[in-house]
Amino acid sequence: MERRLIEQYLINKKEEVRLLTVKERQTNFEVSKQFVTVIVGARRTGKTYSVLDFLLNKLKLKDSDFLYLNLEDVDLDGFKNKDIFDALNVHQQIYGVMPSFVYVDEPQVVDGWEKAIYSLHEKQLFKIIITGSSSKLLSKEIASALRGRTLTYFVYPLSFKEYLFFKGTTYDKKTPLSSSMKNKILHELSMYLVTGSLPDVAINPQISSKFYNDYIDLIIFKDIVERFGIKNISVIRFVIKSLITSFSKQASIHSMYKALKGSGQKVSKKTLYSYVSLLEDAYFSFQLKKFNFSSKKSELSIPKTYLNDWGIASTMLNLKAEIGRVMENAVFIELKRRNTQNDRLYYSDVSYEIDFVKVEKNKVSNLIQVTYASSKDEIKKRETENLLNGAVKLKCNDLLVITWDYETVETVKGKKIKFIPLWKWLLSI
Repeated sequence: MERRLIEQYLINKKEEVRLLTVKERQTNFEVSKQFVTVIVGARRTGKTYSVLDFLLNKLKLKDSDFLYLNLEDVDLDGFKNKDIFDALNVHQQIYGVMPSFVYVDEPQVVDGWEKAIYSLHEKQLFKIIITGSSSKLLSKEIASALRGRTLTYFVYPLSFKEYLFFKGTTYDKKTPLSSSMKNKILHELSMYLVTGSLPDVAINPQISSKFYNDYIDLIIFKDIVERFGIKNISVIRFVIKSLITSFSKQASIHSMYKALKGSGQKVSKKTLYSYVSLLEDAYFSFQLKKFNFSSKKSELSIPKTYLNDWGIASTMLNLKAEIGRVMENAVFIELKRRNTQNDRLYYSDVSYEIDFVKVEKNKVSNLIQVTYASSKDEIKKRETENLLNGAVKLKCNDLLVITWDYETVETVKGKKIKFIPLWKWLLSI
């Protein structure tokens, strides 16, 4: 690619970036010259903006400190993998120094991009960050393509704290909360649960219906159909619909198989399992296994399905009527977001129904229930017995019930149970 075109692109891109409103995210990345930092996550979760927030807001870098290339930009049509070195030289000509950071967005659109990144990394001169999502390579596969040379970080949709910030509301847990502020937080929590947690929808909730319908098509046709050459589109649509309508519930492949067979569709269970796995790879949904002391039995259990962004369920369900399931999904995503130690998470429904069983170092560390029940008596009757049964059988003393607005700490049969409102738990970090 001609150097003059690269020069103009770099100048224009820096101006474009400086004009952006880059809101703060609760994301921090460890970046070093020893590893390539790869940021993965579902489409539209804000991977690019998370990196720009990291570079501009958290590190407060100057234009001369970083090189930014989005290889999907039309101005970089014709860009070759070796051109990244020309871009570095042009950057030095513009600013007088080589950049400390190199940020490449959507590298997979350029053939041989891995070779260029390998070569750049081997020089040990730059801190390299990569993000991407496309039908050519899922963001997970971008990390895999650089196996052994990467530190990988996952970007989730907005946490509730981030959502409040995007909506112009700040919360400081050290400051006493007025009734008016609490009501505002509860209102925003209701909106968060009903409209979803993707940044685009948080900023423009009025577009949620069309946005999510288009989003499903994007996942189907770009990330799944085009990427893997799937021809039976009606089956993958059915699988997506099944996962959406059963979110926060068990999702049985056998039930999907029977439903498809009953409608005259010929498809194997193996194919259905592979489709569910592909949707996990695209970070559309997650599968949560049932807890069992036997890892084999746990692996063979019927999983519960949770959506990366529950707002997508609004295309098929009335989320206001399913608020308890939405709360559970939101808690699941937040638990994954906070899991920096790679602790394992399960559910249980054998003699003691428990929403989340957390395991640390092969020991059950936490039991968590989520409920939308409104009265104190109903909450205690529905949730306490299961927790106490689970606590005895699993030898766990850390018991938590996440409620809508009920809060207390009680000791029942020698076990301390903490009840905390969802908004307070979501904002507790």
